[in-house]
Amino acid sequence: MDNKEFWDKVWSTHSPSGGIPWDIKKEDDNLRDCLNNIPIKKDKALELGCGTGYDSAFLRDQGFKVTAIDVSEYIINVCKRNHKNIDFLVMDISKELPKDSFDLIYDRGCIHNNKDNIKQSLKNIKDCLNKDGYFIMISGGEEDSEYPRPEKFYIFDFLNDIRNLFEIVLIKKINFDLTEDNGQFPGWLFVLKNA
Repeated sequence: MDNKEFWDKVWSTHSPSGGIPWDIKKEDDNLRDCLNNIPIKKDKALELGCGTGYDSAFLRDQGFKVTAIDVSEYIINVCKRNHKNIDFLVMDISKELPKDSFDLIYDRGCIHNNKDNIKQSLKNIKDCLNKDGYFIMISGGEEDSEYPRPEKFYIFDFLNDIRNLFEIVLIKKINFDLTEDNGQFPGWLFVLKNA
């Protein structure tokens, strides 16, 4: 089963019942904190692996013109019904990103599902991030997970790749928020700048 088929199945099977632990139905607190504390130009933003679109809607409400992508056509169609004034696109980050440039690129749990293609994904992100633009990445930690994805890997295994592409503004251990029944999961917040 390829990446697209996998995520279409996950979203179509579990999303309607609310059974996806990371679908918290609101913006991530870490994203809100970043926008309150980092001088990010509020023009164009791209969300990677947007899922149900709540972070995209938050970015829109903060004044960004938002493009949001996900590999799942199923969930993109859900987003188009639920959130207006956002450009939702079906795309695989390891293969392509929108032909545009952005002041902010945001990822909450997408990169850590793309271990095999992380180097190319990071390069694609850098290529469409404006000079002095920010890449905010929220990643699961190295701890075990009961879910079939992400395949267990440690984002710090790719720290040299990150350093070669971006200026590191912040790396912080965080709690990756999950739904109320699932609590929190240790994770990492990266704030990177295209200097």
